[in-house]
Amino acid sequence: GFMTRLRDTELLSFLQKDIDLAKKVIQLESELKVAKEEVGYLQAFIQKIANIGQSNPMVMDVFSRVLRDIEAKSK
Repeated sequence: GFMTRLRDTELLSFLQKDIDLAKKVIQLESELKVAKEEVGYLQAFIQKIANIGQSNPMVMDVFSRVLRDIEAKSK
C-alpha cells in the first residue's frame, strides 16, 4: 500500500543520490588524473630549464626572476 510506495520512493531517491555521487567521484578521478599528468609535465619542464641553467647563468637568472614574480603575485 501507501507505506510500500513511500519506501520505494525513498529508496529510489537514495539510489539516485548514490548514482549522482558515483558520477561525481568518476569525474573528480578523471580531473585528478589530468592534473597529475600536467604536474609531471611541468616538473620535467622546470627540471630541463634548471639543467640548462647550470651551464648558462642567463637562463637561471631569467628562471629566478620569473619564479620571484610568480611568488610575489601569489601572496
